[in-house]
Amino acid sequence: MNKLFLPKLPYPVPEDPYIELISQGYEKKELYKVFYQPMMLMKLEQGLGRLIRSKNDFGIITIFDSRVHSKPEVKTFIEHLGYKITSDISEVKKFSDTTIRTKKNINSIAYDKKKLDLPIITIHSKKSVTVGKMGIIHANHNSTKSDDENELQQWLRKFVADHKKDTTFSNPRIIYKNQTTPVKVCQAAINFCQKKGIDYKIVAETFPNYNENLARLRPTVSGPVITETKE
Repeated sequence: MNKLFLPKLPYPVPEDPYIELISQGYEKKELYKVFYQPMMLMKLEQGLGRLIRSKNDFGIITIFDSRVHSKPEVKTFIEHLGYKITSDISEVKKFSDTTIRTKKNINSIAYDKKKLDLPIITIHSKKSVTVGKMGIIHANHNSTKSDDENELQQWLRKFVADHKKDTTFSNPRIIYKNQTTPVKVCQAAINFCQKKGIDYKIVAETFPNYNENLARLRPTVSGPVITETKE
C-alpha cells in the first residue's frame, strides 16, 4: 500500500512576486479566485498523482490541513478526482483491509484494438478530412493557420500584422495558440505594443467585447531599448 502525507495545502505565498506581476490590473478580492486557488489546486493534483502511478497502485493520502473541509471548493475538487474524503480512522482501516483482499482477485483484461468500436467522425470545417481504417482521421495539411484559431486569436494575428511596421523596433515573438482567453489575448496585444514602442491604448479601439476588466490591464514587459549616438 502506498502512503502520501501532505502537511498543508500548497497555496503560493501571499507575497509571491510572480503573482504580483501577473495580477496587475486585478482587484485584491479577485486574486484568490483567479490566481491563488487555481495554482494551489494544480499543485495539489500533481501531489496526489504521486500516489497512483499504475493500475495496480492504491493507497491512502493524509492531508494535515483543516481547509480541506472548511473550503468547499477544495473538497469538491478532490472528490472529482475520484478520491473519497474521510476523517474517520475506522473507514480508513476498512478501506485498507478490503482493498488488499480485492487486489488478490483482480484479473487484468488485455487490450485488444480489434474490439474497439470507433464511430465515423464528421468534421465541419474547411479542412479535407477522411476516415480510414480503425477510425484514423487524415486531414489536409494545406489548411491555413486561421482554421485552428478562435476569433480572438485571429484578431490578435491581424492586430500584429497591422501594426508590426508602425515602428522600426523588432517584432516580439507571440505564441498564438497559448492565447486562449480574452485576458491573455488582450495582454499579449498590450505587451506587443509595449515592445514596439506603440501606445497600447490602441488595443481598446478594435478588441472584441472590450470591458472594464480588460481596461485595467497594463504592460507586463519592458519597452524597447532606445540608444542615442552623441556626435
